[in-house]
Amino acid sequence: IGVLTVLVSYGLATVIVRPVHELRQGVELLQKGDFSRPLSRQGGDEIGDLALSFNQMAAALEEKTTDLERRNRELSVLNEVAATVSQSLHLDTMLNNALDKVLALLHMESGALFLLDRSRQKLLLRTHRGLSPAATTALAALDCGESLAGYVAQTGQPLVTSNLHAESRLARDVIREEGYQVIVNVPLQAKGRVLGVLGLGSRTARQITEQELHLLIAIGNQIGVAIENAQLYENLQRQMEELKDAQRQLIQSEKMAAMGHLVSGVAHELNNPLASVIGFTELLLRREQDRTKSEETLRLIHREAMRATKIVQNLLTFSRRHKPEKRYIDINEVIEKTLELRAYAFRTHHIRVIKHLDPSLPRTMADFHQIQQVILNIFNNAEQAMLEAHGRGTLTLVTQAVTDPQAGESSLPTPCIRITISDDGPGIAEEHLRQIFDPFFTTKEAGKGTGLGLSVSYSIIQEHGGQLYASSSPGQGATFVIELPIQAQEEDLSPAPSSPASSEQVFTHKRVLVVEDEE
Repeated sequence: IGVLTVLVSYGLATVIVRPVHELRQGVELLQKGDFSRPLSRQGGDEIGDLALSFNQMAAALEEKTTDLERRNRELSVLNEVAATVSQSLHLDTMLNNALDKVLALLHMESGALFLLDRSRQKLLLRTHRGLSPAATTALAALDCGESLAGYVAQTGQPLVTSNLHAESRLARDVIREEGYQVIVNVPLQAKGRVLGVLGLGSRTARQITEQELHLLIAIGNQIGVAIENAQLYENLQRQMEELKDAQRQLIQSEKMAAMGHLVSGVAHELNNPLASVIGFTELLLRREQDRTKSEETLRLIHREAMRATKIVQNLLTFSRRHKPEKRYIDINEVIEKTLELRAYAFRTHHIRVIKHLDPSLPRTMADFHQIQQVILNIFNNAEQAMLEAHGRGTLTLVTQAVTDPQAGESSLPTPCIRITISDDGPGIAEEHLRQIFDPFFTTKEAGKGTGLGLSVSYSIIQEHGGQLYASSSPGQGATFVIELPIQAQEEDLSPAPSSPASSEQVFTHKRVLVVEDEE
């Protein structure tokens, strides 16, 4: 019985325990990712069938794992390319970075990126790596359909060429002569449109697998989208520059329109000081013997001549085309100089000006001439409205610093300078108040307004980071508010434009002959 028990135990160990132990060891190896040791199948019983099923499962799992690892590598490559092409919206920078990354990831010797010129149906070489000067010249411009890359551009399909002599019609002689063994060209596409071609070459014989080709196609699509984005960005930049040019022309055009309101009164305003100059000069010629009286008369002549000069200089300063330039300026000074331009018209049209200008108003960075143009435009509109309503009027000007953006009605989140211009005209209808800053909107008669003045003014203030808005009640006048952010500057190196009157001097010990050559 003892011997029988031993024999039975040995048989059980051989038939059951050992295969189960091997199965357990196989599972442990499988958990570690080791697929190299399949289970041995002994016999055709259930244990053998279990070993067979285990080996089949292990083989399938190894295949899936290998495929998953390949896909992860491809995804990693795509992520690296995507990160590279998204670093810059500058087209040439993006293309150079993309080509360097693709060559490094795919271990190819040479590469080129072509962009498609649809108008000429040519591929233009935009950047390359590893090409000889002769190859660069030969590939500079390729006709679609008449080269390897041109064929890809025409068909939108990738092309792998491992026998260049068999492709004598499409392959350039210089490429064959330089010993390339394999050439891969894939289209660069975005939204189904071919934008260019990526070409890669290797002088070492190698096989391009189907998986590698699919990866290259995906890379081509990524670069294609990046090209489209870069081209859109370049077009946007170009359109922005064109828009800025048009806006500058529009601002100058509005300035010239405002000149019409100024020039009409300049001749009359100049007549007064010039009449004094002429009259007292004639008196001086007749009373040359009275030196004391002559000296007083000379002082008066000088003062009136300086007055005339100031009028002309203010007008020329305003009308001259200025390059947009922000300086550290005093807003109160801008208002005062703008009032000087309209002083004669306000007097003759019985427009009373009430000023409440804060003497402690901080200076800020702004374009003197553009802010002056905005204020002058509001002055002109207010003057016309008041004259049409009752033939006279009152213009109230207030400046103040808003240091707490949360207080009051400031629309800016930072401390600002607020300029308030109010008139006692007829006001603005509620339905028009929402449209006054729209281009070409005007309530004036045909020929009396372009409808661009307030629109241009609004754009100028927006470019300064400020706000321009209006409030009104019919019959109670209108109020325009300009808010400009306070931008401090440690030292004022660029003084605001000044008029000749600011440096007025009476020369008592020198004789100066002024000759103006006006042609």
